[in-house]
Amino acid sequence: MALIGNWPSSIGFRTVDFESQTQTRVTETQSGRTVRFSTATNKFTARIRYPFMTKTEFRPIQAFATRANGSLNSFDIILPSVSDTSGSFASQTLNVTAAASVGASSLTVTSDQNSSTILKAGDVVRFANHTKVYMVTTDIVSNGSGVATLEIFPNLIQAIEDDSAGGSVGVTVNQVPFRMFIDKDVQVYKHATDGTISYEFDVVEDI
Repeated sequence: MALIGNWPSSIGFRTVDFESQTQTRVTETQSGRTVRFSTATNKFTARIRYPFMTKTEFRPIQAFATRANGSLNSFDIILPSVSDTSGSFASQTLNVTAAASVGASSLTVTSDQNSSTILKAGDVVRFANHTKVYMVTTDIVSNGSGVATLEIFPNLIQAIEDDSAGGSVGVTVNQVPFRMFIDKDVQVYKHATDGTISYEFDVVEDI
């Protein structure tokens, strides 16, 4: 498998059904008590639908979907609304400035926005050192020095190391790209008699 680039953005999507996928095992005892535990990390999935397109509009999209080779290859894709921050500072700089281990759900970050709500619950973020996308679980407010605690779900799947030289790991907070692959190996392109084409496809986060 390979990363083949960014999904074409020349034509906007008509709808996006965004889903959060978890795996939970439930065991019930004879007394009726249930024991529940997670068996894998969270993944984000989506069903994406295009508006009706002309042949000229559709051909580049068809070519990219063909290059994806079913579920074999992955790509980065911006999901409208989902990938955008709902906070007031879409162009802010945000960095993780302290080490965080695998399994951490809270990280120390520094923003160029002081004493401000820098992210809102439900926003998504992506760290520079790996491609998993995380959801912000509470409103994130910076102090007078721009420092804040970032609460995320799921817990970190890859550690963020402390840099003794004073470096930091950047955080993408707006137009967040999801690393995805197409969920099905058969793609259907619907050609209407008026010359237009419709297309919808399912994607799964590549972790």
